[in-house]
Amino acid sequence: MPRSYHRLSADDRQWALDHSTRAYHVRRTVRSDRAGLRGVAGLITIIRLFDGERLVAAEMCRLSTIPFEDTDDYGGFRFDAVNDARAVRGEARL
Repeated sequence: MPRSYHRLSADDRQWALDHSTRAYHVRRTVRSDRAGLRGVAGLITIIRLFDGERLVAAEMCRLSTIPFEDTDDYGGFRFDAVNDARAVRGEARL
């Protein structure tokens, strides 16, 4: 198991241990996912399990009209979409 699992919250760490073949965990956002969040309605958090990186994003994506789901395919798709947009703006990838 990667060393970064200790950086995950207890619930996310337990989920990762139970689903150890997964690369992403997708769930509704809680306030502690990102500092300064005022509200969490309509937001999801995608957690990359190998390093604990958290991406807070809108529940509905402009590139896909399907509702969010807790799958590796969906998590990878959303991370890739954000990284593509960051690359266009000249920002570092997550």
